[in-house]
Amino acid sequence: MAGHWVVPDDVPLVYVDTAELLQELSPVLEAALCCAIDAEWPPEEAAAERRSGGLPHASLLQLALALPASCTLPSAVETACCGRGTPVLSGGCCVLLLDMMLLPPSAVKPALQQLFRARSCLKLGFGLVHDLRATAAALGSEGGSCIAVVEPACDLGTVHRFLRHQAAPGVPKVVDHGLSALCAAQLGLPLDKQLQCSAWGERPLSKDQLCYAAADAACLLALLASFVAAVGSPQGWPLAHDDDAAAASSGSSGQQQQSVRSSSPAAPAPAEEEGEEAEATEQGLVLAAAAANNAQAGASPPASQSSQTQQPAAEEVLPELLAGCSLQQLRAAAAAWGNRLEINGTGAAKRCGKRGGNARRQQRQGAAGGGGGRLPAGCSGFPLHVPWLEAAGGEGPAAARFLVDTMADGLAKQLRLCGFDAESLQATLEKAPRHTIYRVMVERAEEEGRVILTRDRTFIAASYSEQAYLVTADTKRQQLEQVLSAFNLQLDQRSLLSRCARCNGEFQAQPRPAALLPLGHDVPAGIQAQHEEFWVCSRCSGVFWQGNQYSRAIGQMTEMISRLSLQAVPGGS
Repeated sequence: MAGHWVVPDDVPLVYVDTAELLQELSPVLEAALCCAIDAEWPPEEAAAERRSGGLPHASLLQLALALPASCTLPSAVETACCGRGTPVLSGGCCVLLLDMMLLPPSAVKPALQQLFRARSCLKLGFGLVHDLRATAAALGSEGGSCIAVVEPACDLGTVHRFLRHQAAPGVPKVVDHGLSALCAAQLGLPLDKQLQCSAWGERPLSKDQLCYAAADAACLLALLASFVAAVGSPQGWPLAHDDDAAAASSGSSGQQQQSVRSSSPAAPAPAEEEGEEAEATEQGLVLAAAAANNAQAGASPPASQSSQTQQPAAEEVLPELLAGCSLQQLRAAAAAWGNRLEINGTGAAKRCGKRGGNARRQQRQGAAGGGGGRLPAGCSGFPLHVPWLEAAGGEGPAAARFLVDTMADGLAKQLRLCGFDAESLQATLEKAPRHTIYRVMVERAEEEGRVILTRDRTFIAASYSEQAYLVTADTKRQQLEQVLSAFNLQLDQRSLLSRCARCNGEFQAQPRPAALLPLGHDVPAGIQAQHEEFWVCSRCSGVFWQGNQYSRAIGQMTEMISRLSLQAVPGGS
């Protein structure tokens, strides 16, 4: 594995395949300061599950733990240490490899549930929600409640995009969007992904497979440390979309708790209305600021405690994989970048919505640029990541690129008529499972540098992409005006009708006479005789001419330009 990032030799890798061994490791899980989570599943099962609309079942769950100096591994671990020497641990890291195919769900659920809800332990992931759902699927009927609440949780992909968006020093751009590319950019070495599609459903697993799986989780600890080293003080870079939450980061931990819970320092807000509960239930997965874990992870000890109690926490050095990151910085990272994940819980989703307060929900609605309907809880309105605004040289709004889902296909055509690059999803995806459509949307948007425009509130609420914008207006003309306003896009008279409304292709630079039209065109002979110039789409070879529809469309677009220009002027009607 020369040239690839690997787990340091002194980090024990513990293969856990019995309920007895998992029980022995309970004190280790309880003591963890930070836990990086990753999962593996058979590639052939993942493909089959996607076709049937389900989820892959995790066959191996990796937990990379950062532990305090007082923690030691039990003696029973020695025989399960994957051939990496004596499993001696006196303050450091270890990686637990839980065999989900051999461990009974009744033993795994309580151990994971306690870990996921431990507010003193920051949970890390890369695509964390998907790994959690695969874990729940492997647990069967026990899985839903196991992952119902995970706090504080931090997806490092989101943190990287946020820090890049904020121009944080020491956080380079990543060309590819996978974990290996992020490791190459931040840690100097990529991951070796040769075993990614190996037979994870067969037993026994090889030593190489276990080492590969351990690296996928352990590298997350190193990535967190690199982000902390880059910014120095995570509390100065809070992952928050609300002004009140951002302002709280400069205050004490107690002040931050109050600000995240509510827009005012009052008592907890009353229960939400029944309508909001129904909306939260429909969303399924909601991200909320983890007020409770912020207080638990970042608060100072009570005044009654002596300074001797506080001193070790500030000076304690964390394990090698978190080198350069103090315990105080780890707690600051949990407060600044940690979220409360609530997955598929109706009551939990309701409590999540309550944390934001009415004022913050109204602020999110205003950020969406108008339109009917409320935004899902956890949605800030404007995308965190807008590729064309962050590109080298600052391409600006003129280079705007969108990917429009099938629920807003009329909007895509309107954007094309205005000259904007607006791709649509393939028609073949209309009957595909929802999570397959989500995956295609996210991957294509990231690969092509596009912002997703969607009417799907579940997609937005689940935070599957930081390059997504919820279109709330109802008619296609209102939707167009909402998008133009939100992204500050100016209509240029010269760009009108410069793209094919059918396929988004650009027209060829020069018009053609009727005699040079492409083979197979369906332009009637009478039209060919009436017009001297025809415009041909460079992608689909569609043929267009300046007929009555052209004049009417130009008139409508010109009228809209005038109206939007008046609205942009202070005092305009």
